[in-house]
Amino acid sequence: MPSTNPYVIDGKPKMQSSFCVYMDLLGFNRRTIEAFKKGAEEELFVRLHSVMSKGSELLKDEDTPPIWSYKVFTDNIVFGLPIRLTHDSESEFGIAITQIIYFQMSMALEGFFVRGGFTLGPLYIGEEMAYGVALLEAVDIEERIANNPRIIISKVVMDLIKKHLKYYAHPKESPQNAEILIDVDGQPFINYLFTAIDDDFIHWSAIQRHKQNIESSLEEFQNESAIWSKYLWVANYHNFFCRQIEDCPNKYFVDPKLLVQEPKRLVD
Repeated sequence: MPSTNPYVIDGKPKMQSSFCVYMDLLGFNRRTIEAFKKGAEEELFVRLHSVMSKGSELLKDEDTPPIWSYKVFTDNIVFGLPIRLTHDSESEFGIAITQIIYFQMSMALEGFFVRGGFTLGPLYIGEEMAYGVALLEAVDIEERIANNPRIIISKVVMDLIKKHLKYYAHPKESPQNAEILIDVDGQPFINYLFTAIDDDFIHWSAIQRHKQNIESSLEEFQNESAIWSKYLWVANYHNFFCRQIEDCPNKYFVDPKLLVQEPKRLVD
Protein backbone atom coordinates (compact mmCIF):
# COMPACT_ATOMS: atom_id res chain seq x y z
CA MET A 1 0.00 0.00 0.00
CA PRO A 2 1.48 3.40 -0.95
CA SER A 3 2.29 5.81 1.88
CA THR A 4 -0.24 8.46 2.80
CA ASN A 5 2.62 10.81 3.70
CA PRO A 6 4.40 12.76 0.92
CA TYR A 7 7.53 12.74 3.12
CA VAL A 8 7.78 8.96 2.84
CA ILE A 9 9.26 7.85 -0.49
CA ASP A 10 9.69 4.18 -1.36
CA GLY A 11 8.89 3.36 2.25
CA LYS A 12 11.59 5.62 3.68
CA PRO A 13 11.23 8.97 5.46
CA LYS A 14 12.86 11.77 3.49
CA MET A 15 13.39 15.48 4.08
CA GLN A 16 12.32 17.57 1.11
CA SER A 17 12.41 21.23 0.11
CA SER A 18 9.00 22.41 1.28
CA PHE A 19 6.76 25.31 2.04
CA CYS A 20 6.50 25.26 5.83
CA VAL A 21 4.06 27.12 8.05
CA TYR A 22 4.27 27.05 11.83
CA MET A 23 1.26 28.45 13.72
CA ASP A 24 0.55 29.22 17.35
CA LEU A 25 -2.73 30.19 19.04
CA LEU A 26 -2.58 33.61 20.68
CA GLY A 27 -2.93 33.59 24.47
CA PHE A 28 -3.34 29.84 24.83
CA ASN A 29 -1.22 29.53 27.99
CA ARG A 30 -3.09 32.33 29.74
CA ARG A 31 -6.47 30.93 28.77
CA THR A 32 -5.51 27.50 30.08
CA ILE A 33 -4.29 28.85 33.44
CA GLU A 34 -7.40 31.01 33.86
CA ALA A 35 -9.67 28.09 32.96
CA PHE A 36 -8.09 25.88 35.65
CA LYS A 37 -8.43 28.68 38.22
CA LYS A 38 -12.14 28.95 37.46
CA GLY A 39 -12.74 25.21 37.25
CA ALA A 40 -13.60 25.57 33.54
CA GLU A 41 -10.71 23.52 32.17
CA GLU A 42 -13.00 20.83 30.70
CA GLU A 43 -15.09 23.45 28.91
CA LEU A 44 -11.98 25.04 27.39
CA PHE A 45 -10.64 21.63 26.40
CA VAL A 46 -13.86 20.69 24.58
CA ARG A 47 -13.99 24.05 22.81
CA LEU A 48 -10.34 23.95 21.79
CA HIS A 49 -10.56 20.32 20.66
CA SER A 50 -13.59 21.17 18.54
CA VAL A 51 -12.05 24.21 16.85
CA MET A 52 -8.70 22.51 16.26
CA SER A 53 -10.47 19.48 14.77
CA LYS A 54 -12.52 21.68 12.45
CA GLY A 55 -9.44 23.65 11.47
CA SER A 56 -7.40 20.51 10.89
CA GLU A 57 -10.13 19.12 8.64
CA LEU A 58 -9.34 21.97 6.25
CA LEU A 59 -5.76 20.75 6.03
CA LYS A 60 -6.64 17.13 5.28
CA ASP A 61 -5.47 16.00 1.90
CA GLU A 62 -8.10 14.54 -0.42
CA ASP A 63 -5.60 14.02 -3.23
CA THR A 64 -4.10 10.66 -4.15
CA PRO A 65 -1.22 10.52 -3.60
CA PRO A 66 -1.18 13.19 -0.85
CA ILE A 67 0.82 16.34 -1.58
CA TRP A 68 1.14 17.85 1.90
CA SER A 69 1.35 16.87 5.55
CA TYR A 70 0.63 18.54 8.90
CA LYS A 71 1.11 17.86 12.59
CA VAL A 72 -0.85 19.23 15.56
CA PHE A 73 0.61 19.46 19.06
CA THR A 74 -1.31 21.26 21.80
CA ASP A 75 -1.84 24.82 20.48
CA ASN A 76 0.63 24.54 17.60
CA ILE A 77 0.36 23.33 14.03
CA VAL A 78 3.13 22.75 11.50
CA PHE A 79 2.16 22.38 7.84
CA GLY A 80 4.47 21.17 5.08
CA LEU A 81 4.13 20.93 1.33
CA PRO A 82 7.05 19.54 -0.74
CA ILE A 83 7.73 21.60 -3.86
CA ARG A 84 9.11 21.24 -7.39
CA LEU A 85 11.46 24.17 -7.91
CA THR A 86 11.88 23.33 -11.59
CA HIS A 87 8.36 24.70 -12.08
CA ASP A 88 8.94 27.77 -9.86
CA SER A 89 6.48 26.09 -7.46
CA GLU A 90 3.68 28.60 -8.08
CA SER A 91 1.03 25.89 -8.00
CA GLU A 92 2.37 24.50 -4.70
CA PHE A 93 2.46 28.00 -3.23
CA GLY A 94 -1.15 28.53 -4.29
CA ILE A 95 -2.21 25.30 -2.61
CA ALA A 96 -0.26 26.06 0.57
CA ILE A 97 -1.46 29.62 1.07
CA THR A 98 -5.08 28.72 0.27
CA GLN A 99 -5.13 25.98 2.92
CA ILE A 100 -3.50 28.20 5.53
CA ILE A 101 -5.82 31.13 4.78
CA TYR A 102 -8.93 29.02 5.29
CA PHE A 103 -7.47 27.49 8.45
CA GLN A 104 -6.60 30.90 9.91
CA MET A 105 -10.01 32.31 9.04
CA SER A 106 -11.86 29.34 10.54
CA MET A 107 -9.90 29.71 13.78
CA ALA A 108 -10.51 33.47 13.98
CA LEU A 109 -14.25 32.99 13.54
CA GLU A 110 -14.16 30.75 16.62
CA GLY A 111 -12.29 33.42 18.60
CA PHE A 112 -8.83 31.86 18.33
CA PHE A 113 -6.38 34.19 16.61
CA VAL A 114 -3.26 32.73 15.03
CA ARG A 115 0.26 33.97 14.54
CA GLY A 116 3.08 32.22 12.76
CA GLY A 117 5.81 32.03 10.16
CA PHE A 118 5.69 30.89 6.52
CA THR A 119 8.97 29.87 4.93
CA LEU A 120 10.71 27.51 2.52
CA GLY A 121 13.43 24.91 3.14
CA PRO A 122 14.29 21.31 4.07
CA LEU A 123 11.50 19.69 6.08
CA TYR A 124 10.15 16.34 7.22
CA ILE A 125 6.76 15.78 8.86
CA GLY A 126 5.74 12.33 10.05
CA GLU A 127 3.63 10.69 12.73
CA GLU A 128 6.59 10.59 15.10
CA MET A 129 8.21 13.99 14.50
CA ALA A 130 8.55 17.22 12.57
CA TYR A 131 12.11 18.14 11.65
CA GLY A 132 14.11 20.50 9.45
CA VAL A 133 15.65 23.93 9.00
CA ALA A 134 12.38 25.20 7.53
CA LEU A 135 10.58 24.41 10.79
CA LEU A 136 13.28 26.13 12.85
CA GLU A 137 13.01 29.27 10.72
CA ALA A 138 9.20 29.27 10.81
CA VAL A 139 9.26 28.97 14.62
CA ASP A 140 11.83 31.77 14.82
CA ILE A 141 9.63 34.03 12.70
CA GLU A 142 6.62 33.27 14.90
CA GLU A 143 8.49 33.92 18.14
CA ARG A 144 10.72 36.83 17.14
CA ILE A 145 8.96 38.71 14.36
CA ALA A 146 5.24 37.98 14.17
CA ASN A 147 4.40 39.42 17.62
CA ASN A 148 0.80 40.08 16.60
CA PRO A 149 -1.83 37.62 15.32
CA ARG A 150 -0.40 37.48 11.81
CA ILE A 151 1.44 34.88 9.74
CA ILE A 152 4.64 36.47 8.46
CA ILE A 153 6.07 35.38 5.11
CA SER A 154 9.86 34.93 5.00
CA LYS A 155 12.18 36.71 2.58
CA VAL A 156 12.95 33.53 0.64
CA VAL A 157 9.23 32.95 -0.01
CA MET A 158 8.68 36.60 -0.91
CA ASP A 159 11.53 36.41 -3.43
CA LEU A 160 9.74 33.46 -5.03
CA ILE A 161 6.43 35.33 -5.04
CA LYS A 162 8.04 38.28 -6.83
CA LYS A 163 9.09 35.88 -9.58
CA HIS A 164 5.52 34.58 -9.80
CA LEU A 165 4.16 38.11 -10.18
CA LYS A 166 6.17 38.51 -13.38
CA TYR A 167 3.97 35.85 -15.00
CA TYR A 168 1.00 38.23 -14.89
CA ALA A 169 0.40 41.00 -17.42
CA HIS A 170 -1.26 42.93 -14.59
CA PRO A 171 0.35 41.90 -11.24
CA LYS A 172 -2.23 44.01 -9.39
CA GLU A 173 -4.86 41.48 -10.46
CA SER A 174 -2.84 38.42 -9.39
CA PRO A 175 -4.15 36.20 -6.57
CA GLN A 176 -0.97 36.92 -4.62
CA ASN A 177 -1.90 40.60 -4.49
CA ALA A 178 -5.12 39.69 -2.70
CA GLU A 179 -3.59 37.04 -0.45
CA ILE A 180 -0.70 39.09 0.94
CA LEU A 181 -0.49 42.49 2.64
CA ILE A 182 2.54 44.51 3.76
CA ASP A 183 2.29 45.66 7.38
CA VAL A 184 3.39 49.05 8.70
CA ASP A 185 6.71 47.54 9.81
CA GLY A 186 7.37 46.28 6.28
CA GLN A 187 6.58 42.65 7.08
CA PRO A 188 4.46 40.72 4.54
CA PHE A 189 1.62 38.75 6.11
CA ILE A 190 -1.31 36.59 5.03
CA ASN A 191 -4.55 38.47 4.36
CA TYR A 192 -6.94 35.79 5.61
CA LEU A 193 -9.99 38.07 5.69
CA PHE A 194 -10.12 38.20 1.91
CA THR A 195 -11.93 34.83 2.07
CA ALA A 196 -14.96 36.83 3.24
CA ILE A 197 -15.34 38.02 -0.37
CA ASP A 198 -16.22 35.41 -2.98
CA ASP A 199 -16.20 37.09 -6.38
CA ASP A 200 -18.91 39.74 -5.91
CA PHE A 201 -20.52 38.04 -2.90
CA ILE A 202 -19.60 39.37 0.55
CA HIS A 203 -19.97 37.06 3.56
CA TRP A 204 -21.24 39.74 5.92
CA SER A 205 -21.99 37.21 8.65
CA ALA A 206 -18.31 36.19 8.75
CA ILE A 207 -17.17 39.81 8.92
CA GLN A 208 -19.67 40.47 11.71
CA ARG A 209 -18.54 37.43 13.68
CA HIS A 210 -14.88 38.39 13.26
CA LYS A 211 -15.69 41.87 14.55
CA GLN A 212 -17.57 40.54 17.58
CA ASN A 213 -14.67 38.24 18.55
CA ILE A 214 -12.26 41.18 18.38
CA GLU A 215 -14.51 43.47 20.40
CA SER A 216 -15.05 40.91 23.15
CA SER A 217 -11.27 40.36 23.38
CA LEU A 218 -10.57 44.11 23.54
CA GLU A 219 -13.06 44.44 26.39
CA GLU A 220 -11.73 41.36 28.19
CA PHE A 221 -8.11 42.55 28.15
CA GLN A 222 -8.59 46.30 28.47
CA ASN A 223 -6.59 46.31 31.73
CA GLU A 224 -3.76 44.18 30.34
CA SER A 225 -1.94 46.35 27.82
CA ALA A 226 0.47 43.69 26.52
CA ILE A 227 -2.38 41.39 25.49
CA TRP A 228 -4.82 44.18 24.54
CA SER A 229 -2.31 45.54 22.01
CA LYS A 230 -2.39 42.22 20.11
CA TYR A 231 -6.13 42.54 19.62
CA LEU A 232 -5.73 46.21 18.74
CA TRP A 233 -3.60 45.03 15.81
CA VAL A 234 -6.35 42.63 14.70
CA ALA A 235 -8.94 45.41 15.05
CA ASN A 236 -6.92 47.75 12.84
CA TYR A 237 -6.46 44.97 10.29
CA HIS A 238 -10.21 44.24 10.38
CA ASN A 239 -11.14 47.91 9.88
CA PHE A 240 -8.59 48.25 7.07
CA PHE A 241 -10.25 45.31 5.34
CA CYS A 242 -13.70 46.84 5.77
CA ARG A 243 -12.48 50.11 4.25
CA GLN A 244 -11.55 48.18 1.10
CA ILE A 245 -15.22 47.24 0.66
CA GLU A 246 -17.11 49.96 -1.15
CA ASP A 247 -19.80 51.51 1.04
CA CYS A 248 -19.18 49.06 3.88
CA PRO A 249 -21.79 49.83 6.59
CA ASN A 250 -20.40 51.28 9.83
CA LYS A 251 -21.89 48.41 11.84
CA TYR A 252 -19.20 46.06 10.50
CA PHE A 253 -16.30 48.16 11.78
CA VAL A 254 -14.80 47.53 15.21
CA ASP A 255 -16.14 50.18 17.60
CA PRO A 256 -13.53 53.00 17.63
CA LYS A 257 -14.23 53.57 21.34
CA LEU A 258 -12.62 50.20 22.05
CA LEU A 259 -9.42 51.14 20.22
CA VAL A 260 -8.33 53.77 22.73
CA GLN A 261 -6.56 53.30 26.04
CA GLU A 262 -6.23 56.44 28.11
CA PRO A 263 -4.86 57.20 31.58
CA LYS A 264 -7.27 58.08 34.36
CA ARG A 265 -7.07 60.71 37.07
CA LEU A 266 -6.49 59.55 40.61
CA VAL A 267 -9.75 61.23 41.64
CA ASP A 268 -12.40 62.50 39.21
